[in-house]
Amino acid sequence: MTMKFLSLEKAFKFEIARTPTLPKEIADLKEEIEGEIRVAELRSSVTGVIDQAHFEEIVGMKLRFDGLYIDWAEGKIS
Repeated sequence: MTMKFLSLEKAFKFEIARTPTLPKEIADLKEEIEGEIRVAELRSSVTGVIDQAHFEEIVGMKLRFDGLYIDWAEGKIS
């Protein structure tokens, strides 16, 4: 996955974009990530082992979330 960096202007817009009303796509993914984290925590508390594949899946979801957030801050999605 390609790393994205924001210019100072876009970083400022990113801060402005931090409002309680997220686009549905971002809000849904955020809820899904939180749910997967809860599942991973429960599994590891029961088994005592961290599922590497599930961990990598959650990291991928977080990276996708970050990309969507940047797209929203840049006005590509609303």
